[in-house]
Amino acid sequence: MFVNYRTADARFGAAAAYEELARRFGGERVFLDHVSLAPGEVYPDGIRAALEQTRVLVVLIGPEWLGAAADTGLRPVDRAGDWVRREIRRAVERDVAIIPVLLDGTPMPAPASLPPDIRDLTTRQAVEVRHRSLAADLIRLGDAVARWVPLPVRAGGIVPDGSSAHDPVAAALGGLAHAVDARWRDEELRRQVLDPFPLPVRWRSAPEKVMDHWENIRGVGPGVTVAPLDLSGELERIVAVYRAVPSGRLVVLGRAGAGKTVLSLRFVREFLRAGTAMVPVVFWLGSWEPTTDLREWLVDRLLRDHPGLAAPGPGGSTLATALVGADRILPVLDGFDEIAEGLRGTALRALGDAGLPFLMTSRTKEFVTAVERGDVLSAAAVVEVTDLNRTDLADYLPRTTGRTHGERVHLTTTVWAPVLTALQDRPDDPDSVTLAAVLTTPLMVSLARAGYSDVPDRDPRTLLDIARGGDPDLVEDHLLSSAVPTAYRTKVRGRRRWDADHARRWLGNLARHLHRIDTRNLAWWELGGSLSRPARTLLTGLASGLAFGFVNCLVMTVVAEILLGAGLLLSLVNGALNGVTSGLVAGIVFALLHRIGLWLTPGEHGLAPTRNQVRRFGATVPRHRRSATRFAIGCAAGFLFSTLFRFLTYLLLALLTGYWYPLGDAVSMAALYGLAVGSAVGIMARLEAPADITTVVSPTGLLKLNRVAVGYLALTWMVVFGIAGLILGGVSTGLGSVGGGVLNGIVIAVVGGIGGGLGYVVSLTAWGQWIVLARVWLPLTRRLPWRTHAFLADAHERGILRQAGAVYRFSHARLQDHLVGPGATRAYPAE
Repeated sequence: MFVNYRTADARFGAAAAYEELARRFGGERVFLDHVSLAPGEVYPDGIRAALEQTRVLVVLIGPEWLGAAADTGLRPVDRAGDWVRREIRRAVERDVAIIPVLLDGTPMPAPASLPPDIRDLTTRQAVEVRHRSLAADLIRLGDAVARWVPLPVRAGGIVPDGSSAHDPVAAALGGLAHAVDARWRDEELRRQVLDPFPLPVRWRSAPEKVMDHWENIRGVGPGVTVAPLDLSGELERIVAVYRAVPSGRLVVLGRAGAGKTVLSLRFVREFLRAGTAMVPVVFWLGSWEPTTDLREWLVDRLLRDHPGLAAPGPGGSTLATALVGADRILPVLDGFDEIAEGLRGTALRALGDAGLPFLMTSRTKEFVTAVERGDVLSAAAVVEVTDLNRTDLADYLPRTTGRTHGERVHLTTTVWAPVLTALQDRPDDPDSVTLAAVLTTPLMVSLARAGYSDVPDRDPRTLLDIARGGDPDLVEDHLLSSAVPTAYRTKVRGRRRWDADHARRWLGNLARHLHRIDTRNLAWWELGGSLSRPARTLLTGLASGLAFGFVNCLVMTVVAEILLGAGLLLSLVNGALNGVTSGLVAGIVFALLHRIGLWLTPGEHGLAPTRNQVRRFGATVPRHRRSATRFAIGCAAGFLFSTLFRFLTYLLLALLTGYWYPLGDAVSMAALYGLAVGSAVGIMARLEAPADITTVVSPTGLLKLNRVAVGYLALTWMVVFGIAGLILGGVSTGLGSVGGGVLNGIVIAVVGGIGGGLGYVVSLTAWGQWIVLARVWLPLTRRLPWRTHAFLADAHERGILRQAGAVYRFSHARLQDHLVGPGATRAYPAE
């Protein structure tokens, strides 16, 4: 395939398209002139040769594609020798596939605006690619190309689209590679890593006292002495440096904000481009308990972020287990320092004994202290990220903002010129020394860029004024404090505009929530986790009781008025009494079931969400034991609920009226209710299927998946209880047994189906908890906005949050700690 573009119009788009197509089809099959032509090769000859072999011409059309040249005023496309025109003309002559790619809303050129020999271009179906949805759009472009070009099998059996019918593990690996690359490509764009170019991240070998013997790292036999490896390098060489370590274990140290996460991100993308037999996956170590087997934890994290890997693999295991067991996953372990201090020594030993290659990042102080108190990490080489220097600032910051006219005629400069001049010409002045000390990490430079390059009419000389006091903390605090107001200064297209002050307060509440539950992961299903368990249980019981009682009130009112003819007033009183009593009892029972659910998920701060999708209609339903298990559990839970409900109801009525109802009814109802609940959850288990392997799981996607699953559960629940009610009504009427015949059947069908279903959703599903706590209670108490999820997605779009699989994290740990505020005792390591 051949990428056709105009340099002045779509160079960045060409690079992004090449990267996606090369990753998916192999770099040797994609032609991009400045990448594919070797130094010294004759340009016209190389272009002609590639055009004669191509099967697909990808034509990138940006806003200046038809524009006139600044020097001549003529359109390049009107020249017969224009290479863009010549390439399209040759593709038309050869009758190969032509895919126009319209960049950032550029319309398709009108036929009359093109020379006759390339007007055929306007008849071809186009693909749109936009910056704000680049990852997804490039995947669609790859899909369009795949219709014309067969997909190859890469080294190690990786199938890029995950479509192998003979080797499900290889197919899963290819799908995982696709999903991982799409996720981190999108994150690179949001972080502006490549705009205008990546900030330098350099490293040097760490002191040998913090790493194992070089003989162990290089894997030589006894009696052999080897020299240390020179592992110094910079960002674009991270994969080469990693591969130079024979043990496959590399630790990257650096202080907070030094660029370790960006380095991990670049490592993943560059490693994937190489097309090896392993897929690098980022795991955040802060959630690992070192007493848990590392491989088991990796499998659990894979299933959380890539639910499609829950599909059956060889030997009855999951695909995730098969991939980890076959060493097809290369763990990129981010944040060793986020492990609790007392467990870091145990973690080093567990990592050393795991028998896995990995790349791991950590803050320097925490790793060095763990080594000094325990032992080195077995067979691991260690490097340390170095600081940015003033030359780096002079190269980078001016390119992040537009030019302004200087005091002298025809002289252009940027808003950063006075600051950079002070740093270079007066390096020993207190303000220069202080500011230079602050701007030594990519984090602080990116905050300075966001606060002054990206915001008009702001003067970076303010930083020198603040630095004049000689306190670097004041400058850092100023930059961190400006992060939220800067991010919320404009409206994100397609989203509502959030007030910066309100956003600051809500983000602070989220940061304090994470602080209280001792994690960096912001999961939507754990947003109520900072509430005490008694408070959550009380709110759950209240919501469940209100839902159940309201339905029962309506049903009993209608039954008394229409079926029994009791009169409107008496019917309303009857309905209200039944609603209050049943709601009170149901609330108690559902609260108890909720507490049991929390007890069964130790260590979690909320009920776990489902990660299965609903099976498509007509799809084959495999035999598995899960349905029988769910049926048995559902029957037991339904029997328990109904028994407790009836007993407490009869007890309450006995206290109020002095009459104790016979317990025989309670047992028979409990049995029927248990069968109904068991049938409902058993049917849902049969309808569940693992998500698509290539699905890029996000907080939004997981929330939607749970909403759909709950909807199907509610529908199934109502159908099952409707049938149960009809059966009960028919049997009771036919046999004349105690139970109220048709009326009891109606009550079971409607109250059990709707009221019981709502109570189940609220008390025993993650989505129900999200609605009660995150969408109602926390907004009601002004701790979060009413549109909580929209706010989180918007914060991600603005770069305040970043996506880490199915959860969000603050874009920088220091920003999260800053939002927590002073005076908090951190359970996790301080910055």
